[in-house]
Amino acid sequence: MAEEKELTAKEERFCLEYIIDYHGTKAAIRAGYSEKSAAVTASKLLKKANIAARVRENQRIYNETRCFDEKDRVLAEAWNIYDIATAAKPVMEWDYSERKYVETGEYQIDGRTAAKALEIVMKLGGMGNETLNHKFGDGGIEINVNVAGDEE
Repeated sequence: MAEEKELTAKEERFCLEYIIDYHGTKAAIRAGYSEKSAAVTASKLLKKANIAARVRENQRIYNETRCFDEKDRVLAEAWNIYDIATAAKPVMEWDYSERKYVETGEYQIDGRTAAKALEIVMKLGGMGNETLNHKFGDGGIEINVNVAGDEE
């Protein structure tokens, strides 16, 4: 196996610039590579194992040092989405005689969206390899959420 060589200053800068917007051409230009060949350069750089590894490392460092408040925001948004998805909404149908939509007397929730929001909440809360079951109302709308956590 070939020994991985150290990154040049430009390559290191490219790795840092790349995680800003994940646009290789723009990252290459910002890192100091030629605008004319930036797209080709970025493509070649991203194929190198040591560059890809450094990008992943930069992502990890960024997430650990700058995103703690982001986790709280995402968690709040996931709960908001869950609340909206589980709010019972009337089922509407077209009434030809009245020429408008009318309520049928039945209600529905968005179970798929609710389940995905719960999955996000569970992952952010550190719940791995767990299942959450929730049943809504007498009609028995049931949501099952399975979260596969990281195995250590």
